[in-house]
Amino acid sequence: MDSRTDEIERFKIEIPLARFAADEFGFRVDRRKSSANACFMRCDRTGDKISIQRYPDQHWTYWAVSPATDRGGSIIDFIQNRTGENLGQVRKRLRPYINGTTSLSSRPALQDVPLTLNTTNSDVSEVRRIFATTVRPLAGGVHPHLNTDRGIPPETFTRTPFAGSVHTDARGNCLFIHRDHSGVTGWEARNRKFKGFSPSGYKALWYATPGREERKQLVFAESAFDAIAYGLMFPSSETCYCSTAGQMSALQRDLVTSAINKLPIGGDVIIAADADQAGGVFAAQFQEIMDGLTREDLNFKIHAPESVKDWNDAWLVKKASLPSPSPQAAL
Repeated sequence: MDSRTDEIERFKIEIPLARFAADEFGFRVDRRKSSANACFMRCDRTGDKISIQRYPDQHWTYWAVSPATDRGGSIIDFIQNRTGENLGQVRKRLRPYINGTTSLSSRPALQDVPLTLNTTNSDVSEVRRIFATTVRPLAGGVHPHLNTDRGIPPETFTRTPFAGSVHTDARGNCLFIHRDHSGVTGWEARNRKFKGFSPSGYKALWYATPGREERKQLVFAESAFDAIAYGLMFPSSETCYCSTAGQMSALQRDLVTSAINKLPIGGDVIIAADADQAGGVFAAQFQEIMDGLTREDLNFKIHAPESVKDWNDAWLVKKASLPSPSPQAAL
């Protein structure tokens, strides 16, 4: 049998998520909103809406338009977000699809559901053109969704390490720019009742850093909001705060491994995980990376909030308990 990691990789690559969603969960294709690069699907029974793509590592990946609590990810996240099953139960459910016992490719009822999609990096040069011409840094850290909904003060984005880490577009979305070793690969766009990823782009890493020489600690979170909130709760001038925008792909694991290996002797790696099953899977991915390294000098910590789901919620609770600034302090 494949190793645990290899088996999970096969689930993410070999099982066509669009057909699986249709067959197992009753989703149907919305052809008006679909293309050769993305399959938009909706479930009439639950009202769920998702967009499915494939990244350069060939992983089937989805973004959830609704419900808002679903952050998207791989086929594993898709199942867990709809059933609450643990990883062991998900693996048992999916094994028949990679060992030949069950097939989605020959079922007549699913012939109108795509068996494959073009990968989303078909024109990453266009992503970089758009970034260079229409994307701009967020002015003064002011954005209603960031400041009001997420409780992040504007001044957060005027000082190290978060200065310049958030951008905006012509529609007023806040953008978290992803980069790999070659440069910009895309961006996560967020706003009230909206989240998405740049067309033709792919996930790498979003990060806010004090600079290579000052970096002594890495914090990884599933979302940029959680990474920023963690930085507000545990501020450090020597920390680089990073987000993968969900569960990691093979490319992202390579980028994470590279970043960790660049830490100085005695550096810290902290996983700001959500306090739920998806957070447990996320943390386990980093545990596997650390287990495979030869950096025994590094300090590793998995840190989840105790009484709320994620670190942005934890920050909102803490902020509500802080005294309001006096009128003189505000002048």
